[in-house]
Amino acid sequence: MGHVKMMAAVQPFLSGAISKTVNMPTDATPEEIANAYVESWQLGLKAVAVYRDGCKRSQPLSTSKDEGKSALAVAAVGAAAKPARRKLPDERHAITHKFSIAGHEGYITVGMYADGKPGEIFLVMAKEGSTISGLMDAFATSISIALQYGVPLEALVEKFSHVRFEPPASPRTRRSPTRRASRTTSSATWPRSSCRPRTRRRSGCSPRRAR
Repeated sequence: MGHVKMMAAVQPFLSGAISKTVNMPTDATPEEIANAYVESWQLGLKAVAVYRDGCKRSQPLSTSKDEGKSALAVAAVGAAAKPARRKLPDERHAITHKFSIAGHEGYITVGMYADGKPGEIFLVMAKEGSTISGLMDAFATSISIALQYGVPLEALVEKFSHVRFEPPASPRTRRSPTRRASRTTSSATWPRSSCRPRTRRRSGCSPRRAR
């Protein structure tokens, strides 16, 4: 009856009723509910609302005696949902790839789990201790931690793909045989005696140099 007594202490200073609900447990009997109304009338309350726990399918407040157990269950679920880090073993397979950006060479090493999935990367670029080297090392560390915490590689690739900044990358890759064959075929289709237009400013025929 603590709610009823609190409202009774404030009621003399108000001209209207008090919007306060008296929450009662699920095992409350009809006699206890009736006593709440009778005591509210005797203390001079103009209105009172009684709510018994569990009388509706959904409710914002629970007054059951098992609140301690429910709190422990929620804490256990939260602890179980905590992400776990999957570190690589001390000995692991790795692949190293060499790249070049505007004349600056670098190396990327990818360490893999036993199932072949990547678990860490190392980026070595420029001189040790330089600004670029520190940035690349920090970026590689963040990607490695994300991979070990279960972030899909596809999500990381989709996030960082098509990111452009100066200077543009110029990887050293060999031309595929298919591409060389297509270029040779397209050149062979032009007769030697005809003029092949190359630019608008240039006029006349000039022999193509062999590459």
